Amino acid sequence: MCIRDRDEDGIRSDMDNYVKDHVLIPSFRSTIRNIPSPAKRDSQKKDSRRKQSTNTVFISKQLDVAPTFKNLNANSIEQEEVKCECTDVLLVDDNDFNLAGLKMQVQRQNYKCELAYNGQDAIDKLVNKNTVGKCSNQCHGFRLVLMDVNMPVMDGLEATRQIKLMIDQGKLEYIPVVACSAYVNQSDIESCFSAGMEDFLSKPVLPAKLKAVLEKWCPQNFQMFQ
Repeated sequence: MCIRDRDEDGIRSDMDNYVKDHVLIPSFRSTIRNIPSPAKRDSQKKDSRRKQSTNTVFISKQLDVAPTFKNLNANSIEQEEVKCECTDVLLVDDNDFNLAGLKMQVQRQNYKCELAYNGQDAIDKLVNKNTVGKCSNQCHGFRLVLMDVNMPVMDGLEATRQIKLMIDQGKLEYIPVVACSAYVNQSDIESCFSAGMEDFLSKPVLPAKLKAVLEKWCPQNFQMFQ
């Protein structure tokens, strides 16, 4: 295509064999002069990209958001279900024979347990578990305490009162305490509940009753989220 101005004398006839089309456009020279060269166009594109990148980073800083996010998907923002691997039950008794029998029954119900030999020992283990012994930030440590009543150093009633006080003060996570005692008079049972215990098991402990208490206060389908 050949482009010429109106003020030219015309289009020479001997060019007809070479030019297939003739377009008469007024004052087009100025427009052609303003068309940038290929090198200049590349330079302008780079400048434009640089300005866009600068604006993106500036906006990101203003919003306090990272410019890019890698490996972000729907699953990354969902809570991940985690099974707690910590010991489930704390058994408290000053009698080794009673502890051995109770431990065997608890383990037959597929629960893990740890032993304490008096009320003070139980409190120390609970505090230690709550501070440094958890398997994760969501883990509650022990989930149930089976507490004897009559023990040296600190009996089960006083130990339960201190445990409940620490729970109220936020020093311990909530944990149910179940009395496990051979004293089955109504006044003895009421003393256990008054101290803050949630349930009562009489000795010797029957497997069916132990199973019912474990399922009620320490269910096997317990799950936490991380």
